[in-house]
This record gives sequence, structure tokens and C-alpha cells, in this order.
Amino acid sequence: MQLVTDSDGVPLSSDFYKMSIPPFLMSIMLDYVESSGLKKLFEYCIDNSPRSFKTDVTQCPMRWDVRRRPQPSACDMYWISPSNLESHVDMLSRLGSGGFDTLLKAIASVLQDDIPHLTVYQLTYILVSYCNEQRFHTDNDDSLTGDVWTVIFPLILVPNSSPELAVRHSVLKTEHLIKYNVGEALIWGPLTEHSTAQVKYDAGFRVCVAINVGFINPLNVRQIVLDITQKYPPRSGKLLLEWAKNPHWRKEALHDDTYFPRVPDAILLGSEWFSKYTELVSLKEGGSIVEEDGYPSSLRQWMAHQRYCFALKHGLRDQERKWSSSIASASRTLTCYREAKLRQIGFLFTVQRDEGANQLKWLKMYQELHQFVISHGHFKVSIVVNEKLHSWIRTQKRTLADSSKLTMIKKKRKQMLLDLGMQI
Repeated sequence: MQLVTDSDGVPLSSDFYKMSIPPFLMSIMLDYVESSGLKKLFEYCIDNSPRSFKTDVTQCPMRWDVRRRPQPSACDMYWISPSNLESHVDMLSRLGSGGFDTLLKAIASVLQDDIPHLTVYQLTYILVSYCNEQRFHTDNDDSLTGDVWTVIFPLILVPNSSPELAVRHSVLKTEHLIKYNVGEALIWGPLTEHSTAQVKYDAGFRVCVAINVGFINPLNVRQIVLDITQKYPPRSGKLLLEWAKNPHWRKEALHDDTYFPRVPDAILLGSEWFSKYTELVSLKEGGSIVEEDGYPSSLRQWMAHQRYCFALKHGLRDQERKWSSSIASASRTLTCYREAKLRQIGFLFTVQRDEGANQLKWLKMYQELHQFVISHGHFKVSIVVNEKLHSWIRTQKRTLADSSKLTMIKKKRKQMLLDLGMQI
């Protein structure tokens, strides 16, 4: 963790930090937002500005508590949080799978006092489409300094937007604008005075995940309960003390330990996809098969499909952008977490078909044709004599015919065949 400073290197507050989040945390949470229906709920809030979610959003109260922030009135902000234990644990499990425990360890490392344990007790999605008025505040009473923390990281940001957070210098009382960064969490305690910055998005909205973490004990639980803003957990000191008996981070005698619920990768990624991914990792780590051509055909087909979905998902196939259903299907196939796992092992999502292994295969077939011409004095390779070479020659004539549509490498290939005496 690193203190956030002003342009002169002076910390804005004694308990305001920033830290990189674990590599898979954001991708897992983005997938959860999509699969749980939260993305549609976000869009509903912004498009309709509903006043009563009990009637406007079917099933919403069963899983999520949605509240429109009352102050300031010139701010379109929603707090969306789990409405019961099941939803709370469900979201918490995704945080655990994404490695959120590393942030708890980091928080404990900067505390001067010997904090024995930390518990995550409140989870919230913060949804904003505009804010025309700043309202500086702190999240907790000063008496909780060092005991409670707010961790916030962005999930969805509007591209090229202005800074989203304003922080007031604890000593100079000057205001400083802070930009949310993908892959980075901001962490603050009760001494950091902050506000949503003034922003107005022409299209879209931003979403951040806010997590409240605390050293819950009998001396401070009453104040922590008073500071709770969401429906769940209920304002029950007894419940929070029960949670603190099984904290998410505990300082042990020899080492620190974490106790987060987690969702297995086979479930997050899907058992069939995970099986293929494991097969690919095994081949890469084994090192006995270097080129993809040596992989089993079923695995190569699976890899090709991941590349196809990547191209659709990221707009690399312009002719297919009009089919939104195809793009949606590709996004479901190549989820954010799946894409992140493939990136981790160096998977190439885009392959230059005219280079690398494909170029070596082409040269091999060219040499075979060259030898045939030397031996027979012509290019008339019958399907009976050499089916593979016969088919290759037909392919070259078909694909290399129009020079205006050829890449530089294919133009060189065409010239090599012409120099050999082949008519194209």
C-alpha cells in the first residue's frame, strides 16, 4: 500500500492509500455482474430512475437492496448491495476467488497497532451517471480510526472521463481530484474526507465496488453498527461480533492467515472449458510439443474458437459488428476471467496466418512442388499421385490470383511460384 499524495509529495491524509488489486479480481467481479443480472439492473436504474424497486424491478428485493442516494439531490447515484446472507456470501466468495485477501494483509501491514483480525462486513456497488454537486464527508466516526477501512475499486469506467473522486487535504483543506484507475484500489479510513467529484457522462455510467473492512470487537461494535448504511448486514452488534469470531484475516503466531469463501475455478470457468484449458496448460508446461500443429485436433479447434470469440468480442471482425447476438454469445463464451486466464499463460489471441508455423508449412509444400517440377518437368500434379500437393496447388491459384488483395508475404509467395514457372 502506498499513501496518496499531492503534487508536492505530501500525503492527502494519514489513512488514504492506493494499491494494485490482484490480477483476476476485476475479471471475476465483471463476470459476476454479468451472470447475476446486476448489469441489467444497473442499466435499469440509469434508464428509468425508479423510485420504488419493490414494484419496478421483479425479484430485486430478494437478492439486492437498491437505494438512490438522497444527498445531494443533483447526483444520480445508486447504492446496490446484497439484501441477505446468501447474496452477501455469494459476492464475498467471488472476492475471495479473486484474491481480495491480499488487500486485507496489506491493510494490516500499515497499522501501527497490533490488529489481531479483520472482517469484511459490508459490500456495495456504487453506480453513478452524473453528479453536479460535491458533498464532502467521512465514512466513519473518528473513534474508529485504525479499526475500519473502505476499499473501493472501479469495475466499469467511462472512457476518457474526468476524475471521479474529490479528496480534501486533512491539513491544508485544499481539494484534490483523484482519477480511478483500472486495476487499482483506493483505501481510506475515517480521517479521509472525500466526495464524488462533479461529473456528467453523455452516455453510460461508472460502477465501483466498495468493501467495508473492520477490526470488530466489543469496544467498537456499537459505533460500527451506527455507521452501517445498507440493509445488510442488519444493524446488529451481536451478528457482527459473531462474524468477527471467524474473521477473514487473522494474525497467527507464526504467520498471517485468511479465511475467505471461494468458488472453484471449475465452476467459475465452466467444467468443459476448464478441462480444455488444463489440457493446454499441461502441454505448454510439458514442453515436449512446441508448435500448436502438434496439439490434438480437438484442442486446436477449441483454441481457434477462443480466438474467433476474442475477435468478435473486441471488434476485430468489423463485418460482424452488426450481429449483436453474435457478440453477446462470444462474450459469454470468452468471459473476462477466461480471457484473463489465457493471457496469464501467454495465449496468442491473434495469429498472423502468413507467418510463423504457417509460413514454415507453406515453404515445406513449396519445396515439395519444386522437387516435383525438377523430377517431372511440369506442374500437373494429379490427385492420384499426390493428393495433398494437388490440393495445395489449387489453393494457391485460388488465393493468390488477385494481387490487390494480398499481404506482403502472399505477394512474395506468388512471385516465388511465378519464378518457378507456375501460372496463376
